[in-house]
Amino acid sequence: MTLIYKQLAIDFHCSPETIALPDSFFTTYKGTSDSRYHARNEGNLVCQNGRLLCRTTNVALTQELREKYASVKAEWFCEMSNLYALNQILSKYDLEIQSIVPFFIPDGQVIDDIAKENYQFHSEKEIPAFKNDKRIRQSFCYSEDDPDKLGLSYTENGKLLAMGGANHQGKYTWEIGIERIEDGGPKYLASKLVRKLVAKIQTDYPDVLPIYSTQFSHVQSINVAIHAGLKLGWTEIIIGKKN
Repeated sequence: MTLIYKQLAIDFHCSPETIALPDSFFTTYKGTSDSRYHARNEGNLVCQNGRLLCRTTNVALTQELREKYASVKAEWFCEMSNLYALNQILSKYDLEIQSIVPFFIPDGQVIDDIAKENYQFHSEKEIPAFKNDKRIRQSFCYSEDDPDKLGLSYTENGKLLAMGGANHQGKYTWEIGIERIEDGGPKYLASKLVRKLVAKIQTDYPDVLPIYSTQFSHVQSINVAIHAGLKLGWTEIIIGKKN
């Protein structure tokens, strides 16, 4: 069973075999540390392979969403009219849609064909040394609950130009973050950092699925994922308490 099915099975509290079925799935469950970060809040809906995976922490809400969406195909789920209707349901429970996030995953085995000059990997123990550098805020989370597992820097002439990192995001997933710190470096540097991190994770940590998320409005970030050899794995609707 693939790593994506194993992780989603944890997030939605079922078996990987259930996740692999073409049917939509609804569950009431409070996530654990083995769940991805977005699967520990009040609810999330994943559109993946044409079906809908729905989790909330409220039995009544889960039942209402099941009644409305059990037979709905997920391909067009994020049309504005449907999102408005979903928000109307959530509002009755003092909840709302907080974000709609695309998650990218490797499109097969990624081969690291990038020269290693100027690139340096950093181990989990080395990462805290970057905490006081206020320029580095996307690559690492500095979190005890979701520890940073791997870093990768790019330097020229002793100057740090870019940083990337991967932090724990569930039992089977590490999420990659990157940031440009100074101008310069090779073309597609951000994508090269992502690609090297993915290749390193796939080679040294075969039981981990590297994932990359952004916002649909962040076209540059989406292109970084595409140039790195990633594909869209799923779209996720994040549910939280009304602000």
